[in-house]
Amino acid sequence: MIRLAAPDIQNSDIQRVIEVLESGDLIQGKNVALFEALISSFTKIEHCAVVSSCTAALHLSLKALGIKPGDTVIVPAFTFTATANVVENLGGRGALM
Repeated sequence: MIRLAAPDIQNSDIQRVIEVLESGDLIQGKNVALFEALISSFTKIEHCAVVSSCTAALHLSLKALGIKPGDTVIVPAFTFTATANVVENLGGRGALM
């Protein structure tokens, strides 16, 4: 196998992950708030909300765009199923492109 890149994981990264796991704050809490603040600062956007999956992010994105029942949303033909599923969950119709 030819590697394109090697992960750059420091011992301090591993220790930080252990600290978060041991804290029990896996989905909310100070670590998530700090991460959201860092992302907002880095991207220079006012608001940021991290979510648990790409499916959740796609769902929120379509809600923010105002997709409603009956709307047609163009989705790629070759993609993960969640791309079309979130359209259907909102009552929209997916059109393959």
